[in-house]
Amino acid sequence: MSCDSDGGNRVRDQSLLSAEVVSCDQAEDVNWTTSDHWLVIVDLSGTPIDAIRPGASGRPLIIVADGGLKVDEALTSPAFRDVEPDDIGVVVVDGQRVLGVWSGPELEQHMYPVPPWKEGPDSAGIPYDHIAAPGNLSGVPTIPHITRTCAYNEDDTTCMTVETFARKPPAMPQCKNSRQLTDHTFAW
Repeated sequence: MSCDSDGGNRVRDQSLLSAEVVSCDQAEDVNWTTSDHWLVIVDLSGTPIDAIRPGASGRPLIIVADGGLKVDEALTSPAFRDVEPDDIGVVVVDGQRVLGVWSGPELEQHMYPVPPWKEGPDSAGIPYDHIAAPGNLSGVPTIPHITRTCAYNEDDTTCMTVETFARKPPAMPQCKNSRQLTDHTFAW
């Protein structure tokens, strides 16, 4: 793991797992149940919209984060609040290029034992006034966000409308319904 000259570990410096990038128009042709690496599904412009962990049977929560962010800045963003590290895949990007996926024990050690969004110093001794302080997040839109496709299913057709959220909403919004199915609430 490398550090920048200012001493801050960057998201891109973590132990990222390899990922195969697949366009959304080719995703149905990929046998993801036998894959030994992450599959990151991107839209036609190259933006990550979903990811599947190796051999997965369920869909993890996907957070897209710029690799240039400091780890403490990323973990204090709203996208990381109220989530469990064992159900997250952080798709790390550099612009439109997918660098890999940060997940598992490597991610968990940064999120626990003391979550960085709590007041006071965390286990690394970072004072709370430094964590997520105004001005620490440079540039837009490097703040991590959750990307999710709607799982609503009607007559064997899955909605798959892509939504991005700052954090998981307590109540799901109305889906934008890109496939024009029956009106429905976004299915997490």
